[in-house]
Amino acid sequence: MLMAGLVQGHCDTRFRPLADRFESLLASGEEPGGAIAVIDGGRLVVDLWGGTRDQATGAPWADNTIACCFSVTKGVLSLLALRLAETGELDLNERVSRYWPAFAAKGKEAITVSEIMRHQCRLPAVTSRLEEGDLYDWDTMASALARSAPTVPLDGPPVYQNMTYGYLLGEVLRRAGGLPLPDLLKAHLCEPLGESFHIGLDKPAIDLCATVSQNDPDSLFRAVAAEPASLFSRSMAGFDMAESFNTERWRRAVIGSGSGHATARSVATLYGQLIADD
Repeated sequence: MLMAGLVQGHCDTRFRPLADRFESLLASGEEPGGAIAVIDGGRLVVDLWGGTRDQATGAPWADNTIACCFSVTKGVLSLLALRLAETGELDLNERVSRYWPAFAAKGKEAITVSEIMRHQCRLPAVTSRLEEGDLYDWDTMASALARSAPTVPLDGPPVYQNMTYGYLLGEVLRRAGGLPLPDLLKAHLCEPLGESFHIGLDKPAIDLCATVSQNDPDSLFRAVAAEPASLFSRSMAGFDMAESFNTERWRRAVIGSGSGHATARSVATLYGQLIADD
């Protein structure tokens, strides 16, 4: 079923209620623009988009508009790790220090790659000092994590690696695969699947970006300022505290925990590999 009017794209007739709900959200203004994609049985059965990608300019949301995926990026890195394990370039049960020798400092020598992926490597935050803006620099963050001691007890439950996950796993992938993270994603996932997932955007990709809108843009950083000693606030160390997630700095940075950008179609295709039968 081809869509026309406010919502563009195609939708299997079984999913017409989803398309109708999406259209109603756009018509009401509750959502200015967006996209939805669904994979079922290995097929793309829903691929819809509509509205505007930038309320200030009124630019329409197109089939190639990309949006910031935030922590969806973590799942894409995990898929890349599984792919490198499949090719024999990465052993998930191996110690991180095999690939990244400096990581063994401060009692981290026994931590494995799989413990990073399970959020059990005890590094939800760094223990070395970070300046505002350091989060946008890969080498700075990787070095800080290598120097850090575990920040939560080694025998406790998993602790979400909010911003550190991308640097921890990404540095292992970079060293195991021998290429920068964006190039690894392109070679091992995006090109074989015919889709794109952008980390560290170039100018052509930036030109495709939707503008992130938030009801309360300052709420995240107010929470950080209110409780600076909390684990969550410490996990956010190194951010530019005026970040809107629409800056060129954010879009160009390789932040494997959150700066990935893609179409809904690409995200559905990539995540669909985790449940594929073959």
